[in-house]
Amino acid sequence: MDTDGCVHYTVDDEFRSLHASAIRVIESSRYANSRTEFEAAYAAMDVTPPNGKVAIRHIFTAVEGLFRLMFNKAPRLGGTEIDKYLQPVITLLGDDPATAQASGKWLRSFKEWVEAAHFYRHEQGQEEPLQPPLPLAVALLSSGAVYLRWLAEIDKSPNS
Repeated sequence: MDTDGCVHYTVDDEFRSLHASAIRVIESSRYANSRTEFEAAYAAMDVTPPNGKVAIRHIFTAVEGLFRLMFNKAPRLGGTEIDKYLQPVITLLGDDPATAQASGKWLRSFKEWVEAAHFYRHEQGQEEPLQPPLPLAVALLSSGAVYLRWLAEIDKSPNS
């Protein structure tokens, strides 16, 4: 509940913590577009009932916007683009076997998240919006916050 007496939706402390930590990483003007979309994603979860579909769309747009900012030749955010543009950068960030293996798995999980978000990002051709179950919306939004932060940290890295 805020100072005006309005009740705001929240999942738990971890959900709030993810939001706050991502905001800290994307607070510079370079990330203004992604930050706006990121905030809109969380705002969509702050209505009654929470709008998970809109939240997923906004978090995807935030992540895609940052990805395209990093890789301006990438036409969109998809698995092919992740392999073409992000994979070579990830390879430069660490050359030991453990880092290479962990980075490869993390990159695959990012591609899976992108594909999962696409189910709600695109229309299903129904009269009523198809809302994801709340736990799935929270998971996709939370994961998107982690990927957004990760990309921004890579973008800021002198090795990238």
